[in-house]
Order: sequence, then structure tokens, then C-alpha cells
Amino acid sequence: MLNNLKLSPETRQIPVQIITIEEERQHGFSHGAFSYLVKPATTEDLGSAFDRIKTFVAPRTKRLLVDRAQ
Repeated sequence: MLNNLKLSPETRQIPVQIITIEEERQHGFSHGAFSYLVKPATTEDLGSAFDRIKTFVAPRTKRLLVDRAQ
């Protein structure tokens, strides 16, 4: 799914934050992830992640995609 988002001209600029139990950081980054957290992520971790995204998109058009994959 991440690869499809990054290949589409309409969605490739959307920063993607990965939160997963898998510790394959490089795999996520190589497919275009903006940032990566390993579960269990704390409230502080999530707050920091959203702050990084807000800083990144501040000078740009704002779009945020939230997907709760099972």
C-alpha cells in the first residue's frame, strides 16, 4: 500500500508515519515512509511523530492520510 501511495502523483507528497510491531525500519524508509515507530509507542512518541509531520507540511498544502490497517 505504501508503495502505491508513493507512486501516485496525487499522493506521493503525503508524509507517511509507520507504526508497526515489525522492526524493519529500512524497509519502510526505502518505500517512502516519512518516519517510523515501533510498537508499543507511547503517547509522547505519537505526539513527537505528529509534531514532525506538522513541521514538515507547514509550508505546503496540508493533507493527512490516516489508515488503521489491521
